[in-house]
Amino acid sequence: MSYKNALLAMSTAAVMAGLGSQAALAGPILDAVSGTGIEFKFSGGTTGFFTRAGTDETTWGVGNVTTITGPAPSAPVLWSSGNNGDYLSFMIYGIADLSSNATSATSFDLYNNGAVGAGCVPLCGGIYIDIIQRTSTPTVTVPSARGPGYNDYPGVTNGTLYLRLLMIPGITANDPATAANEATDATMVQHVGALTLPTTGNGTFYANVVDGSAAGKFDTNGFTTLLGTSADMFGIFDLRDNSAAGGGACPTGTTDCFLGLVRDPLVANAIPEPGTLALVGLALGILGLRRRKS
Repeated sequence: MSYKNALLAMSTAAVMAGLGSQAALAGPILDAVSGTGIEFKFSGGTTGFFTRAGTDETTWGVGNVTTITGPAPSAPVLWSSGNNGDYLSFMIYGIADLSSNATSATSFDLYNNGAVGAGCVPLCGGIYIDIIQRTSTPTVTVPSARGPGYNDYPGVTNGTLYLRLLMIPGITANDPATAANEATDATMVQHVGALTLPTTGNGTFYANVVDGSAAGKFDTNGFTTLLGTSADMFGIFDLRDNSAAGGGACPTGTTDCFLGLVRDPLVANAIPEPGTLALVGLALGILGLRRRKS
């Protein structure tokens, strides 16, 4: 077993045991999150309006990470929004439509890849998720509040970049559609009831960590895509109708509203911080002393 895999295998129990007294004072600490199969639970909204001019972007969204949990089925809470004054917000941007394949009279498989064009420089050609560490609750108002930057939404993206994720091919290995090479080009697949928002459905993707203060922790190559390549994270989400006609909050016919609601987890593996490694070493040392004494 490699050094990294060995750390991953024992990290969750070590963190919870080693930091138990400190975590009890103010809740789980964001920097101490580690382990295999952990999940970022997120909630937010998406829109097909106010997309970035000069690109073929069709959808983007914003929201927040509510909790980070350990693996199912027990899913222990490793961190919650607001613990120790930390909040995590996110912005997903650069979603472009590649092709669609009708699966029934009212449902579609929608294949997406990264937007291109002068308006997305320097982040062209990819679907990105920026996770931002903040010191206050994220504030989401209306889509037109999107800032002048490609990945700029005041109240959400002003903070420290915690992780930048880039979706990669491999979520599909083949597809009956003939419009494009989805297996090698698609980086997100959605199963939806309509090709425009509002709609209902779900989607999946693989992503790699490409930047952020926690990049070293989550760059683990812990997942294998359907193309046989490695990925750092696997994402799955539900898409819900947020229009008044669908029982949601948006007035019918408006454009300045997040017509879609998204939720569900990003699954990742994380190596312990150096301080946690010290605790692991201390715990193993104490165990060794006890064994020698016995």
